[in-house]
Amino acid sequence: MPALFCTFERDLPGVNYMDFGGKGLSAAYEVLEAEAERQEVTQLWAFVDEWETLKDFGEPVPEEFQERRWFPAEDGLRTVNALLAFVEAQPAAVPEHEAVLMDLQDLKRFLELGNEIRARFALIWDI
Repeated sequence: MPALFCTFERDLPGVNYMDFGGKGLSAAYEVLEAEAERQEVTQLWAFVDEWETLKDFGEPVPEEFQERRWFPAEDGLRTVNALLAFVEAQPAAVPEHEAVLMDLQDLKRFLELGNEIRARFALIWDI
């Protein structure tokens, strides 16, 4: 199962990005996307930057993905906070809810740090 990782346009002090597992989010993809839509927040996967994934495959990167896409950490926080509240309130509705909860808590911590220093972020797939 692919994992989802978080990256920032510049390093966050004291953050080890390997602390973020990301596999729980992948396992609950459909539930999290539906919940984001229900709560009218940006879906988590809208923050994925395809550039990194395509580059890692060693294939030519299509023109529409030539530039990195970065997103305001504040926007990511809005989504993560909404999804965290959902998972905490309804764990039985979320596959692998403990892993999802841990991933969302880690992502929230990273996004809060990024927001403090105004560093934009992107999510990338590790396939």
